[in-house]
Amino acid sequence: MFDAGVTSFHAVAEGALGTLLLVSGLGKAFSQRDLLGTIAAYRILPHNAPYPVFAAAAGLLTACEILLGLGLLSGCFGAGWGSAALFTLFTLAVVTNLLRGRRHIKCGCGLNGAEERLSWAVAARAAMLAVIAALLDLTGWRHPDHAAFVPRLAGAALWLIVLAALRLRTLRPLEDLA
Repeated sequence: MFDAGVTSFHAVAEGALGTLLLVSGLGKAFSQRDLLGTIAAYRILPHNAPYPVFAAAAGLLTACEILLGLGLLSGCFGAGWGSAALFTLFTLAVVTNLLRGRRHIKCGCGLNGAEERLSWAVAARAAMLAVIAALLDLTGWRHPDHAAFVPRLAGAALWLIVLAALRLRTLRPLEDLA
């Protein structure tokens, strides 16, 4: 009984995290211009790098998010490790800029309708997601039920509800529009 519950929780987490990455990646795919600006603002790549370097970084980031999201949604072993690596890179990029005193940058995560600025909370969230993603594959060998479609779908639905709530929070009431 306990094993089935843990397996279901595992699949729900895969669904939620996979949907987070897929939605974020698709958002980046449809706003590559904004993504290029965000990548440049982080100043991780050399500022004098040619445009193709920034475009390649944007394309690679977008592809990684989409593919890792699909991998998690399908229960593919290894997608958790890849996601953990990606979230670790995000954490390091945010922390590097916070230590440089660069808090004015938009985080680029796309979780809210209005992008968040860099903060230690953004860094902590990225680090927490890295740990969760790593745990998915670290514990996945004990729970081989990778066909847990319904719990994964529940996790995806849960994340979409959270995302909708975050978007609604950023909308202004109708009386403010007048």
